[in-house]
Amino acid sequence: MAFLALVFGALTANVAGANTSCRGFPWCTSIEVHGMPLSIQIVHRVLAFVLLFHTFGMMMAARKRGEPVRIQRTIRYAFNVILAQIILAATMVSLHLPAVWRSLHQAMGTLVWLAIFTLAALTHYAMVGWRGEGMGGGGGDRLEQRPGRSPAMQQAVATGAHPLTPPAAQ
Repeated sequence: MAFLALVFGALTANVAGANTSCRGFPWCTSIEVHGMPLSIQIVHRVLAFVLLFHTFGMMMAARKRGEPVRIQRTIRYAFNVILAQIILAATMVSLHLPAVWRSLHQAMGTLVWLAIFTLAALTHYAMVGWRGEGMGGGGGDRLEQRPGRSPAMQQAVATGAHPLTPPAAQ
C-alpha cells in the first residue's frame, strides 16, 4: 500500500498537470485539469489516507497484543511521518506554496518509505529471529520462544499455528 502511494506520488509529480489538477484539501474545491492527471492526483490522495488509517489500526493492534516495544515505537514513528506528510501536503495545496515545498513533500515521501521498510524488517525479525533461526539458518530447524516476542506470537509458535513453523520431525 505504501509502495502504491509512493508510485502515485511520483506520477503526480511527473505527469504534466497532475500536481496542479486539484486545488483544495481534502476535496477538490477547483479542478484545473481533467482526465488522467486528475485521476492520478485523486488516487494518490485516497491511498495516502488509506495508508494513514491502516497504520493507525496497526498501532492500536500492536499495543493491544503487547508486541515488542521497538515494533510499537516504529509503528508510531511511521504513523507520525505519514501524518506529517499529509499535513505538509494539505498546507502545500491550500496555500499554493512554491516548488521548494514540493521538494520537501517528496523528501518526506522517502522518509515514509524508510519508516515502512524498517517496520517490515523489524516485524520479520521478530517472527523468525535475528539470525534466521527457523528459516533453515544456522540456529536450528524450528522457531523457539524468545523473550522479545509478544505473548500472541509465542503462543502461535508453541501451538504450531504460526505460518512459519515447519512440520514436526518424524
